[in-house]
Amino acid sequence: MYSMKLITLLASATLGLVSAAGLPVVHAPALATQDDGGAEVRRYAMKSGKALRGSVIAIEDGRVRLKVMVASGSGESWFDLSSFEESSQVNLIRASLADDDYQGMLELSTFALDKGLIDASRKELRFMAHAAAAEGTPLSPELKAGALELTNRIITELCMAGKVGEARTGVRRLLTKRGSDMTAAERERLMDTLDRGVAAREAAGDAKREARKDAKLAADLERKLTPIRKSVESGAAFRRKGLLESKSQSRSRRDLKSAVTSFDRARKGAAKMASSAGENETLSQELEELQAEAFIGWHDCLLSLASLSLSTGQFNDAMASVNTVLADAPKDKEALAMRARIETSANDWGWWR
Repeated sequence: MYSMKLITLLASATLGLVSAAGLPVVHAPALATQDDGGAEVRRYAMKSGKALRGSVIAIEDGRVRLKVMVASGSGESWFDLSSFEESSQVNLIRASLADDDYQGMLELSTFALDKGLIDASRKELRFMAHAAAAEGTPLSPELKAGALELTNRIITELCMAGKVGEARTGVRRLLTKRGSDMTAAERERLMDTLDRGVAAREAAGDAKREARKDAKLAADLERKLTPIRKSVESGAAFRRKGLLESKSQSRSRRDLKSAVTSFDRARKGAAKMASSAGENETLSQELEELQAEAFIGWHDCLLSLASLSLSTGQFNDAMASVNTVLADAPKDKEALAMRARIETSANDWGWWR
């Protein structure tokens, strides 16, 4: 089983040096065995620029034993994990985990995030949840707490990487699907983490604005942009309330609708101003960022409303929310998937016309 001891060993191993020739440390090869015939053969990239095709036999003490495939056949050898690229290290460890090793999956997700591999970390958390659901085995309170702690870290990392939209969507999905399984404090913490991440990202933008040399231009821009910013902030406040009040459908629906109105006002105002911005590059960039943020909020709140309506069998209301999104973004994958869910559910009940 993959353990915390292995994480520590891996973290220190990545600081080590490979041999002077730039090759991995390869230990005495052995003949291939027959008991690993079902192991998956994959390509693993090495830091030296080379790559190996093989299947994982075992991992221990910061080393991996691979059954390596070559033109003349195959053979088994030990390699230092640190000799592989970070993404391949994650894949090697993943290949060694049992299907029900949920603790190992959580630790691997942490390991991936520590390496800066945000998407790999998110993927492993999702895999853990799906694997447990497929087996019908509830995760222990300790594993749930660990997963939530890691989720908060992922939200922060996404924001700092400039992926605020992904962070918002992730929180919205989590609260919509899993909010009823969380305590009020856990839901609050998720939203607080998102707010802090967004604020940190905005602080970077504030620093840029402060650095403008033309004070008059800055003052003029702020005057023009203030109403739009206020609409975005208002939408974000209503959105937060709506998601946190998911247990009260009426209050949640009311606040989410208010958020949609505020975000829509902001994005339309930004679009109108952009049409008259001319060649003012600074103003155009500010408006583009505000318009993008407003669109994401508008989009997510409408889909949240659709989810609420679908859960209560209000198919016409759910479809109206989705169609509002599709009228603006006809190829939006999430909206199209939601529409398909609504149509399927409605047809199952026989209420759709």
